[in-house]
Amino acid sequence: MDYTPEKPLKILFQGENWYGSGARACCMALRRLGCEVVDVDCQTMFPQLRRGSSRAMRRLFHRILVREYNDLLVDTASWFKPDMFLAFKGPSIETGTLNILRDAGIPVYNYYPDPTPFQYDKTTPTSIWDYDCVFYTKCRWRNQPFLDKFRNCLFVPHGYDPEIHRPCPVNQIDVSAYAHDVLVIGSHSSHKETIVDELISLMPSLDLVIWGDRWKEQCRSERLKPYIQGHALMGTSYAMAISGAKINLAVMMGIPPGFEDETTMRTYEIPACGGFMLHERSPELLTLFSENEEVVCFESKEELAAKVQYYLNHEHERNEIARAGYRRCVPAYSYDNRMKQILSWHLESNSSVLRANGYPVALEDLSSSGNG
Repeated sequence: MDYTPEKPLKILFQGENWYGSGARACCMALRRLGCEVVDVDCQTMFPQLRRGSSRAMRRLFHRILVREYNDLLVDTASWFKPDMFLAFKGPSIETGTLNILRDAGIPVYNYYPDPTPFQYDKTTPTSIWDYDCVFYTKCRWRNQPFLDKFRNCLFVPHGYDPEIHRPCPVNQIDVSAYAHDVLVIGSHSSHKETIVDELISLMPSLDLVIWGDRWKEQCRSERLKPYIQGHALMGTSYAMAISGAKINLAVMMGIPPGFEDETTMRTYEIPACGGFMLHERSPELLTLFSENEEVVCFESKEELAAKVQYYLNHEHERNEIARAGYRRCVPAYSYDNRMKQILSWHLESNSSVLRANGYPVALEDLSSSGNG
């Protein structure tokens, strides 16, 4: 039966709410699972500014904005009275705020999507240790000594957003933008640049397109510059580009050393959009998809070029693998199922408190809810 308790769980959620973000995907999944969710978008306090002078002004007032943001979280919790607080990465959330929420009887959790907790904003490397549980997405953390420093932790992988990541045929108006032989989609990294540059060196006439942040500013390869579109794709256009490409190249970030990805969000989003995925080979990937049946893999530049050439020339095999990848991914790897894992952990860890507060909720209620 669907997860429809008489008294829905109340969740205070923190994360960016732009259309296509992983945080929004998790927030909406919780609502589809029957939870009552109030989300506090961190961009309400920290706007994404473009001009250098504007960013300098924001840095000047950063401490004031951080204080305002933490006050907003505490004030929202005081009137909403949530059963749990879930942060998506949790930038700028201070330890003191977590302690205030915990002292009010609110469990505090973090769903952390990045390779390492030791970079990016200044607050997270300090506060991340103070969550009651950190749900991490990178399997390499299992071998890291810092894992024992968390109060609790659980591996909950990335997923796809069923609202956005779905087959989206390219219309005639957008064919020139989205119907290409090979697509690279994702933010720039030196590792990605090296892989794609090596491919173009072996296949200089390849119909390739690159979408994503920072490529225009950081790419050093003159060979790649003609293929760079100069910005990221979001929402429907993101799904349309994946659906329209014959081959979607999934290259990992490759940074930082020792924390290299084995999968990323695209590992799940590409097959959910019905795209054919040519992915860097990794042990974790091969636990998710069957190689040469649901995904095709590469390691060397020679193997990459050979497989690009082969599957461009074998449309039927390419389409069969894409369809099999879709069936494997959908609905098993949805964010609805990822959020079920988090809710199940919460219910199991706090069952006595929840029952005392009148929640007729059991773990089995989550087994067939959402789109899982």
